[in-house]
Amino acid sequence: MVWEKKKNTFHYNKSGYPVSNRTGKLIHKSVADKKYGRPARSDEEDHHDNHNTKDFREKNIIRLKKKFHRKGHREGWL
Repeated sequence: MVWEKKKNTFHYNKSGYPVSNRTGKLIHKSVADKKYGRPARSDEEDHHDNHNTKDFREKNIIRLKKKFHRKGHREGWL
């Protein structure tokens, strides 16, 4: 899925994540849903592998268990 920054295509929320103006959904979540073929389950979160919230290429978005994801950020190894 290619997302081009065109006028009124998306905007950045207060946390720095791009949000679709059309759907209101975080773009990295839409990319992950397409990549994995389904929406994230309640125990999963989508992560920017290179920590750049403005890089929402499919290869940069990975889906992790919520506990693992949050622990990794908290402890600084993710």
